[in-house]
Amino acid sequence: MSKTVFILGAGASKQAGVPLMGEFLDVADSIWKEGKITEEDKEHFERVFRAIGKLQMLHSKSQLDLVNLEAVFSTFEMANLLKKLPGFEPDQLPDLLTSMKRLIVVTIEKTLKYPFSSGHAKEAEPYREFCKLLKDLKDTRNKAPDVSIITFNYDIAIDHALHYHNLGPDYQLQAHAGSENAVNLLKLHGSLNWGISLEHDQIFPFDLKDYFKKYSFRHIISDTNEVTINVSSHLYDQREDLKITGEPVIVPPTWNKSQYHSELTDVWSQAAKELEEAENIFVVGFSLPETDIFFKHLYALGTVGETPLKRFWVFDPDESGEVENRYRILLGPGALARFDYQSLTFEDAIQYIQNKMTGRSGKKARVF
Repeated sequence: MSKTVFILGAGASKQAGVPLMGEFLDVADSIWKEGKITEEDKEHFERVFRAIGKLQMLHSKSQLDLVNLEAVFSTFEMANLLKKLPGFEPDQLPDLLTSMKRLIVVTIEKTLKYPFSSGHAKEAEPYREFCKLLKDLKDTRNKAPDVSIITFNYDIAIDHALHYHNLGPDYQLQAHAGSENAVNLLKLHGSLNWGISLEHDQIFPFDLKDYFKKYSFRHIISDTNEVTINVSSHLYDQREDLKITGEPVIVPPTWNKSQYHSELTDVWSQAAKELEEAENIFVVGFSLPETDIFFKHLYALGTVGETPLKRFWVFDPDESGEVENRYRILLGPGALARFDYQSLTFEDAIQYIQNKMTGRSGKKARVF
């Protein structure tokens, strides 16, 4: 198990271009209206925004958050379960969920930019510095870095950076064996490069080392020195015998996640084990929404164990005190004694941890 566990939320990929949950749908709407998507995807975007429009009529009797991506996704999931949504027949609701997932995939892949040079996609910022931090935190007695990562993000910015630095990742899925140097990357809500094999009824990640063997950037000319990685469009092309479905594993942020694929429970169980053995827990860019009952229970049950916490540090740009207070309510007395909150971005959080844990400054020397 890892002594240090990083928990990454949407804020960790903000600098790389991925919109936050509260702005995600606005960005998707702009991409759609500016004609930056295919005709097929326009149908998916139109279906999602039509459904959001229909939900406006519920406001006379209830309050729904129709701006936040996760809130809307959860509402669509509940609508499918209840077979009830204004303007949609029950048999149309599974298509709405498919459209929502496609909107998420397209928006992420359109906005997540990777620096490009010498025919290669480089690490998205600030994941380059993050990987350097992971290496610095490595226990020199072990071959593998003594860290693990739990993330709620669908994007592959961290996956690509770990691949680029020969750190894996290891997804802890049956069909994916990481190298001895691999960092455990536990993606609780799925990933753009995860597909389900109909032949094997398993989740098969399209490992990036295999992806780049098939899809090279060497002949691409980029005027902006940036490229996108559209791995979700090639999931079916991993191996012909797998019969991968065209839809990546994207799980809504609701309590009942196991209905999507039982194998995800292995990922969540591993996350609980990592938390149990952690001496240091660093949370970055995860605002702990009040509706996220799943994480609260995962944390409460996962941290049951004999290992005492040395640090529970939270990094989020929020300066209002709201996010800090949510964590103070979550934590027990022992964790509160080790709690530290810093209103920092991911980039600055990396430098803060680097300075405090190793005594060395990173990319930019800052005084904290």
